Amino acid sequence: MRAFAVVSLFLACAAPGWAQVPAPDPERRHDRDTIERQMEDFEWRKARDRRDLLRPLATRRFVDAVERFAPAATPAALHATWGEFLSGTGEYFVAVALSHDVDLAFHAGRACQVFGEVRDATGRRVLGFETKSTVSVTGNQAHLEVALPLPAGAYTAVLGVALGRNDPVLMTRVLLQPAAIAPGAFEVSRLFVSGDVYPMPEPQVPDEPFAFGSIKVVPRGDRTFSSSEEPWLFVVVRNPPAAAGAPQLGARVLLEGPSGPRTFAVADVTPLRLRGFENHWGLGVPLRLAGFASGDYVATLELVERGSGQALSRQAAFAVR
Repeated sequence: MRAFAVVSLFLACAAPGWAQVPAPDPERRHDRDTIERQMEDFEWRKARDRRDLLRPLATRRFVDAVERFAPAATPAALHATWGEFLSGTGEYFVAVALSHDVDLAFHAGRACQVFGEVRDATGRRVLGFETKSTVSVTGNQAHLEVALPLPAGAYTAVLGVALGRNDPVLMTRVLLQPAAIAPGAFEVSRLFVSGDVYPMPEPQVPDEPFAFGSIKVVPRGDRTFSSSEEPWLFVVVRNPPAAAGAPQLGARVLLEGPSGPRTFAVADVTPLRLRGFENHWGLGVPLRLAGFASGDYVATLELVERGSGQALSRQAAFAVR
């Protein structure tokens, strides 16, 4: 039975209390069986053109907010997660997810506007935009997303969110360093730490941020979890050298944290082909945090293609509080 790369983690180096990571809770909303069943029921339709194009940055209040922005003077935290991807129709773009704690202003379904300005390493403005968006909520985090038509390079982006009558309420500055994606090359995307991964009820548009075939990955902006949560480590595997069927991958997870390094072997590595994408596969690893001490962690996902022996690894930081 095919599964959405939901894999079991087993301790590879023995330590007291870490003999085995418990199996996923069968009652969990998005466990492997639920995702597989919903995936099989998903009626894939051809990807449509993107519905919402970015407008040029022209609203005076947005322009002023970008020009005056000073991170030290901004009281509200707006977290940004980004990654470089190819759309379902092959175009390169940079996906950005913005998140903030849910409150009376930021709630599910709230209409708002996302705006910003992007400058390259020389300070030259390469993009100014504004676009309408709608807040979605996962747990206690409100989320907004935008797809930026940027080539590979090094940039500084000032991004903002406005509610009501074009009043900017949240701002952040983020460094973007999207790398080139070689067509046909065996590559792995950045490693994302997600609070939720689920099947999408409708087909995505080609450059919908953090949507892969029929899978939605919601990055946790502050990368902070409680010990009762089970976050996902997620990557997109591009062009694995497999003649037919799913690629044959081996994997392990290395964790650096308050209790020292730990290594987990990953069993049942079964990536899922991403519908609508040419030879792209999704791989998600659930990480149960029960028993994790509070503190900062770095997770490294190591992958090896068994046929060729090619190895790739990606890192991501997260915290347990």
